[in-house]
Amino acid sequence: MRKSGFGFAIAASASAVALLGTGIANAAPDPVAGAYQLCGTAYSGAALVDTHPPSGTPSGAVPRSGVTVTGTLVGGTSTTYTATTNASGQYCLTGNASMVSTILGGGYVTISAPGAVAASHPAGIFTADFIGHQTGPTSATGFNLVF
Repeated sequence: MRKSGFGFAIAASASAVALLGTGIANAAPDPVAGAYQLCGTAYSGAALVDTHPPSGTPSGAVPRSGVTVTGTLVGGTSTTYTATTNASGQYCLTGNASMVSTILGGGYVTISAPGAVAASHPAGIFTADFIGHQTGPTSATGFNLVF
């Protein structure tokens, strides 16, 4: 079953509002992924949280800006992607159609940063992980790093 990026965004927003209503507040929303991107947030001061479905960082999280995040595509042609977190600790690794087709075809991407733990899927982002975090046909978000 294919998910509509628009419908998924509405569902994710509704989930975030529902969480806020229960007293489980999020410090910041997940970054919005553009075409062929894997995104997340680097933070400290809060527990490891898998934002699945994407719903932002946990309350108490302190964004880590200026962190170099590396993604390594495994399967097919090995490729490395890098990004630097912004002031909100958000990053997006930008790939291409080959990155997405490799992940959906059984490959995976490992995400790392010096001194960080990959809160979301430390072994790598595999097909099911990508689909579970998908924000459109070619992108996914919520792959957080914790210091």
